[in-house]
Amino acid sequence: MKMLFIHDNRFWKKGETYYSYGHFAYDLLWKRYLRYFDEIVVGGRIEETDEEGIETRFSVSSGDNVSFFALPDLMSFSGLKQIKSAKQKIAEEMKKADCTVIRLPSNLGYLACRIARKLKVKYVVEVVGCTWDDLWNYGTLAGKLYAPLSFLFEKKCVKNAENVLYVSRRFLQKRYPNKKFNTGCSDTNISTAGISVLEKRVDKIRNMSASPEIRIGLIASLNVGYKGHDTAMLALKEVLPKHNNLKLAFLGDGDKTKWENMGKRLGVLDRVEFAGALPGGEAVLNWIDNIDIFVMPSLQETLGRALIEAMSRGCPCIGGAGTAVPEQLPDDCIHKRKDYKELADMICYMIENPQYTELCAVENYQRSKKYSEEVLTARRDYFWNKVLSK
Repeated sequence: MKMLFIHDNRFWKKGETYYSYGHFAYDLLWKRYLRYFDEIVVGGRIEETDEEGIETRFSVSSGDNVSFFALPDLMSFSGLKQIKSAKQKIAEEMKKADCTVIRLPSNLGYLACRIARKLKVKYVVEVVGCTWDDLWNYGTLAGKLYAPLSFLFEKKCVKNAENVLYVSRRFLQKRYPNKKFNTGCSDTNISTAGISVLEKRVDKIRNMSASPEIRIGLIASLNVGYKGHDTAMLALKEVLPKHNNLKLAFLGDGDKTKWENMGKRLGVLDRVEFAGALPGGEAVLNWIDNIDIFVMPSLQETLGRALIEAMSRGCPCIGGAGTAVPEQLPDDCIHKRKDYKELADMICYMIENPQYTELCAVENYQRSKKYSEEVLTARRDYFWNKVLSK
């Protein structure tokens, strides 16, 4: 059977190899679908590149039984001029596929939903984010203007779909309800770490007060304004008078200029580290193992992939309210949106109370097990068996 996948995701083609962000890695994403399909055709934004070292920044997305075709960026004027040809190409591929997976939010996804309903083909809508939170908090006037319209598009697409797969347990289901066949299943698979990982973490916590440097970690692209980099830096300034060995480390791609300027204004730049991007998997887990406390003060989060990875390593975590993060963490590890003083207080408490922090680490490790590959594969098997048997 053949599956068509449509999403706005950007892929970089170097030679015959396609690269993308870690969550679009061949081993992580496409192999998951190849459990149910023999072939996958991917439609998204594709850019040719000869960049040296792209292999160290991004993950390989291409592989056996997966092919790609280019679609325009519908957020650009040049892309909108190509909308007719995009419709034709998507329709052609839909007719050849046994099932289409449309990942939302995405402008190509909204277009694909309309085409699928018109053609009356079998399709699944994957809801991996909230477009309102994405656009409203993006940091631009254009984003705020488009947010209400995109919100209505996503809501309508989800409502009308016969089959919906949410990545959250409750958050997205409330905002984008569907009364037909749907289930909640994280798109993040984690391999359950052995108990030795937790033991090493507990030792790290017990020795934290004597450590020459206490590292606070945040994982997110530097190009967006809603992942809480600013809240984390403001909290850093609050904590430094009490714990001057604190360092805030950012892992993620993008332009760091904006955050460097903020660090200079706050007088904390020398205590901020920009680690750049890493390919997904082991490299990220190793980075997390060297972090003392993981923070996610995000204004938009529908699952928190990085948070779950940090939890699986027994890392003490703090997250922001008003997103799906509270689905993962206990209430005493959740701070109010944008409240950097409360975040600072929580960081200080974890540093100064190792017994409490040790309990947080153990609880996070245990909670992360519900995102193990075995648990999520069973849930996906149920969903896909029902969809493909219709």
